[in-house]
Order: sequence, then C-alpha cells, then structure tokens
Amino acid sequence: QIYYFWFVIYSHYNFTFSGTAVNGYLSGAQVFLDFNLNNQLDDGEPFGFSTENGGFEMEVTEETIQLHDLNGNGRIDPEEGMLVVSGGIDQSSNLPLSTTYRAPPNYSVITAVSTVIAELVEAGRPLEESENIVAEYLSLPDNIEFSSFEPLREVFTQEQEAQEFILRATQLANLFSEGSRYLEMTTANKVDRAQGSEIIVSALKDQI
Repeated sequence: QIYYFWFVIYSHYNFTFSGTAVNGYLSGAQVFLDFNLNNQLDDGEPFGFSTENGGFEMEVTEETIQLHDLNGNGRIDPEEGMLVVSGGIDQSSNLPLSTTYRAPPNYSVITAVSTVIAELVEAGRPLEESENIVAEYLSLPDNIEFSSFEPLREVFTQEQEAQEFILRATQLANLFSEGSRYLEMTTANKVDRAQGSEIIVSALKDQI
C-alpha cells in the first residue's frame, strides 16, 4: 500500500512560513531552511514542526535572511538555501516519514517532484530549466506551475493535471521509500533510509 503526502507552505514578507501537510497529515514533521544544503538541520537554521492536523509555522528573523542573502536581493535564492521536510508521522497510515523532501525556497508546495527539481538546481541548472526537464521526464502537462500546484485544490479546476501529478509524485515517493529500504537492508544498515533516499534522488538527477 502506497501513502503519499505533500506540504503546502505560504511565505509572508515578515519572514514567517506557515503551511499544512495534507492527504495523510504529517504530525511532528520538521520543516527547516537548509542554508548549507547538506539536507540536515544545523545550528542557526530556522525550523518548525507540524501539528496533528499537519499545520506548521516557521519564523525567520530579518537578520537571518540578511545573513544568508548573499547577493543582497532581499530573499533566499536556491543557491542560498532549500526548504526541507523530514520526520513526522503520517496520520492516515501511522507510519513515520523515513526520507526527506526538498524544494527551492520560493516554492509553496513541497513534494517528491520538487525534491528532484531541487537536486537539479543544486547541481547547477537554472530553476526554470530544471522544472522543464523534470516535467518532460515525468510526462507532466506543460501548464503545471510546480512552485504552487497543490493537487487536492487543483483537482476541482484542473482534474486531469492533478491526477497526473498525483500519480507521478506517488510513484516517486514510493521509489524513495522502498528504494531506501532496499539500500538499508543490502548494506546491513550502513546506509540509513534518509541517506538511501538521497542516493536515489542523485541517481535520478544523473539519469535525466
């Protein structure tokens, strides 16, 4: 049985990030801004936790934004930080999230799809080019705006696009989960689930 979830994050000018985990609400998931792009929460990186209904709030001080805004454009760009989601319990299945998901900092939705896009961006490709590459590789419709496309909401106005997105995102999420489980078992736990997921995402990046 496959369980799939995604995050909706809303960014405000006061540098407060709030959102909800839906379609299998994640309770106690950690959401943070990964400034050094190591996919781990380090000292000084802002973070928040999701509640039982999947909602969370993360505040980022202006001083923190200015410190990491290396090009001085007033925002955090992909080369300056990524949004990361880890941990938590999927309320629909009672199973823990053993992998991580990422997205460029301007995204309002984090999914398995955005994780692959983030991997391409971190490898040096422009954001728009990365989105186009992933859309073509996954055979997704051209009119999907990855940064804000939330399938459950869009299913009422873009039913076909939402269904296709959910299918591909679910396939990716299952690949990350089951693939990382396989790597953990075959390496006698020398590679944990989070590390295994990163290996799979990197391999996908190389393939596409």
